[in-house]
Amino acid sequence: MDAYECSPVCPFSLRDPVSRAHSEWQMRHFSQKKEQVGEVTIQLFLEEAGRDMRRIEENTTTLTEENKTKLSLDWPGYLKECSDVDQPKGINEFQPLVGRGLYYHQLLNWAKHFPMTQIHVVSSDDMRARPAEVLNGVCKFLGIDDTFYHDEQPFLREQKNVGGTTFKSSMAACSASTSSSSGAAPAASPSARKEPIPSEFEDKLYSFFAPHNQLLYELVGKDMKWAKKQK
Repeated sequence: MDAYECSPVCPFSLRDPVSRAHSEWQMRHFSQKKEQVGEVTIQLFLEEAGRDMRRIEENTTTLTEENKTKLSLDWPGYLKECSDVDQPKGINEFQPLVGRGLYYHQLLNWAKHFPMTQIHVVSSDDMRARPAEVLNGVCKFLGIDDTFYHDEQPFLREQKNVGGTTFKSSMAACSASTSSSSGAAPAASPSARKEPIPSEFEDKLYSFFAPHNQLLYELVGKDMKWAKKQK
């Protein structure tokens, strides 16, 4: 019996792969108690992302089908290379940094078992901008009541919880607690976490993702419009 005969439905929320990679890098180095070697600066992100991009390119084959260019990624081979990389002392795992944003190749694995009619993809940008509309769409896809009332405002501005603590202040308190707790903390410059991706490297990342994103748009029938934000 094929998996789809059980009639499962699979909703996915996908984030701009460039901002996702930068966010994961920050989480790895600033949100976890790990012994770090050397100072953590944005330069480390450039190095880690650059290595991952090279691994992806080495495991990607360009195919031409019906006058269309497609990219075939050897996902198992790529993941094996990631796990074989020697990591700095104290960092025991190495998950794909850039590769996690190659959504097309990951959804292809799902599509081998479930028809695309049972896979629903939304953009996290749309979730933030139009939460009620997107959630209603997910409910319709799941076949459940989509007529609930939903106040969008809490999603569109910083809200206080019942204790009067904002999300941002909670995160700041959590960060302070982590820094003062026992165990080694990352050695980082005071502004390292706030450092944006250098514009030139950000352009490189968007160019790298562009052909993979285009295949994703065609697969799911939706243009996510992931592109560098004008500043």
